[in-house]
Amino acid sequence: MLLSMGAWDATAFGNDDAADWAAGLVETDNPLEFLKRTFALAEGDSYLEAPDGSQLVAAAAVVAAAISGRVPPGFPEDVSRWLHGKADSLMGLAASAAAGLQRVKGDDSELRDLWRETEEFSAWEADLEVISMALR
Repeated sequence: MLLSMGAWDATAFGNDDAADWAAGLVETDNPLEFLKRTFALAEGDSYLEAPDGSQLVAAAAVVAAAISGRVPPGFPEDVSRWLHGKADSLMGLAASAAAGLQRVKGDDSELRDLWRETEEFSAWEADLEVISMALR
């Protein structure tokens, strides 16, 4: 199941959707708006599709890294370089990032459903918890 959803590990950036999202982040002219649009994917109560969930996790990981000043294993180097000096501007997105993670962890999340079917589910949950803790 892991390979069929374009994932190679349980980290925030260990999948195709998050990697594509990260490339968009470092290339955009308006990163705050890019992040806000990503967090808007969590709004509503419809079923959250896996690609949107992967993007939400990646965005939350970026904000968490900015707040904590630490990048976790598997964090893209180009995003790490991009983050330099942006902590103050990203602090205000912590609540949106936390809400996005909660949505991904919820019952109406395809990403959660897909990970639940793998042997790596607990590792994926642990990675989300590390991100959540950094957002507090």
